[in-house]
Amino acid sequence: LKDFTKAEEALKRCLSLSNPHESTVRKVYSMLAGCRLEQGDVQGARDWAGRGLDLTPNDPELLFRAGIIHREAGDLAASERSYLQLLTARETGHIDSIDISITTFKAHHNLAMVYVDMGRQDEAERHWMEAVRYSPQFLPSWLGLGELYLKLRRFEDVERIIGRLSSLEVEVAERLRQQLVAVRGR
Repeated sequence: LKDFTKAEEALKRCLSLSNPHESTVRKVYSMLAGCRLEQGDVQGARDWAGRGLDLTPNDPELLFRAGIIHREAGDLAASERSYLQLLTARETGHIDSIDISITTFKAHHNLAMVYVDMGRQDEAERHWMEAVRYSPQFLPSWLGLGELYLKLRRFEDVERIIGRLSSLEVEVAERLRQQLVAVRGR
């Protein structure tokens, strides 16, 4: 309902009634960080994610959300660290119910975007390739690759991506094709 004030009240009450190591607590911290971010309070979002990570340093959902928050704050190095930790430090031994895609293709996709922001195109390409390896239907990563190749003037690779996108989403493929025409026309 986007009523973040009420959501925060309920989530804070949940924290006050919970043992710090109950499986729901990590989710509550992630949701509180999300509430703050949705309201444009990036520092508040960082604070909640940090408090959650202090309790559960390798929680996938908190690491994923922290990566988003740090990028939003312009702290690309912290965003990179969050995603790399998520991709390499597997946590086990607790009950969870996470969207597994945040530990694979979505993490690789988001990390690739961080690398583009950092000007590290080779690493961005590698992580977008990993993302589409995990999820060959994930359009944002195909489009990211296509736009990266366009920027690098790797036109044959762009055409290959357009071909791939044509089998997935014709409108997205056409949008990339128009970008390619515009760049080649220059």
